[in-house]
Amino acid sequence: MNRRQALIGIGSLAVGSGAALGSGAFTSVEADRTVTLQTAGDGSAYLQMDGDGEYVTTAGSDSTLGIDLGNVNQDDGFNKNAITKVAEVVTITNNSGDDSGITVGFGGPDSQTGSQTVTIGDGTDPVADVTFYINTNGGYDESTNTPTLSANGDKAHLDVKVDTSTVDGSSSSETATLTLSADTV
Repeated sequence: MNRRQALIGIGSLAVGSGAALGSGAFTSVEADRTVTLQTAGDGSAYLQMDGDGEYVTTAGSDSTLGIDLGNVNQDDGFNKNAITKVAEVVTITNNSGDDSGITVGFGGPDSQTGSQTVTIGDGTDPVADVTFYINTNGGYDESTNTPTLSANGDKAHLDVKVDTSTVDGSSSSETATLTLSADTV
């Protein structure tokens, strides 16, 4: 056996054993770590949300905003067979402090939209389609664009359209959950 064959044999043995036994590298690791997380009230948070006090109030100890549009079947609701538009029920403010741009929309960060419609009922039948719009123009605006609050202090507003004239929803609920998402740009 000559020297070249011996080197090829040893090299093949090293490669073969490395493939069979593994290289010692790993693809994942699991470890316990301690994480400290702090939250801030809306006034100090990167994204501040304030209700108008008439239709939107702070509900509960977690500072959740509650939107109460009344009951269409009682004296405290919107007119039947009508479309009612209410501007600026919620003000959303960029409090980033470092002029980070924030995109605000309904849905998840990868599928944000500037509007969302929910069908509200009286417990039995649907009575209103309620559409929420995010608006940076002031006044009432039915834009479905996802606005970006470019700098600290920039504001957007949540506008509401209550349509009791033609209810499109086949199912309804007495309450609905709206989820706003924000993502830095």
